Amino acid sequence: MPDVATGVTGPGYSICLINPSHNRSGGSDARWFYHWNRVIMDDPFYVQTLNGYLPTP
Repeated sequence: MPDVATGVTGPGYSICLINPSHNRSGGSDARWFYHWNRVIMDDPFYVQTLNGYLPTP
């Protein structure tokens, strides 16, 4: 990969290596989130609010 960036910005690619167990758990967390929190067109869904307030008009 040419132009690998050494900072948080800059031209090229940004690379951050993580160990395999963190990679697996991150994928599992994302899969769980999208499985339980997706809404597909025409799917019924509800929104539950707790201790919230309506916005001021």
